[in-house]
Amino acid sequence: MPQRKFSEKKLYELLAAFIVWFALILQLVLIIQNVRQAGLTYAAEVVRYFSYMTILSNIFVACCFTFQLVGTQTSFGRLLSKASVQAAIFVYIFIVGVLNHLLLSHLSNLTGLQLLCDRLLHYVVPVLYMAWWFIFVTKKKLPYGDILFWLIFPLLYVIYCLVRGSVSGLYPYPFLNVAEHGYPVVFKMMGIITAVYVLTSLLLVFINNKITKR
Repeated sequence: MPQRKFSEKKLYELLAAFIVWFALILQLVLIIQNVRQAGLTYAAEVVRYFSYMTILSNIFVACCFTFQLVGTQTSFGRLLSKASVQAAIFVYIFIVGVLNHLLLSHLSNLTGLQLLCDRLLHYVVPVLYMAWWFIFVTKKKLPYGDILFWLIFPLLYVIYCLVRGSVSGLYPYPFLNVAEHGYPVVFKMMGIITAVYVLTSLLLVFINNKITKR
């Protein structure tokens, strides 16, 4: 039975890793095609690609699945195998899906391959990762203090977006657009999103620790 469980886990991780990397690469290819059609610079568009929380969170998921498959002997692999890091990725990818659905999905009318990318990165991958975390990840008790460390990445991301936006005038998401909304509105929105991060993290740690006790 343990061997069967192990095999199912590896098969799941293989399929999930393929889906995430496929979606990430496809999105990059679509951006490169857009560069050719619009006469934009490759460097600027690649920077824009890596400036989305969606992309960064999906890269975390892809790396997590990949290192589960190839082994965690490297320092990065050991980092991604830590219970606290895997829980943090859960929070990041879950909120990516939720915020996209609530705040962004109605702003564009996507079709074709771009629609496929959107659905994979914002819906399929979050579900795949959350299901993997609940079913296959060995739970260890997490201190609530870890939540403070989990917030570092979103905080650094927001700082990067605001600094880059002040220089280039480009913001990855409408709710970060200081030029359009002003700092008071953007900071208010960031406060709300931070509260969502904190509440989601508190709930996840609570669930994790309840499962650990059992």
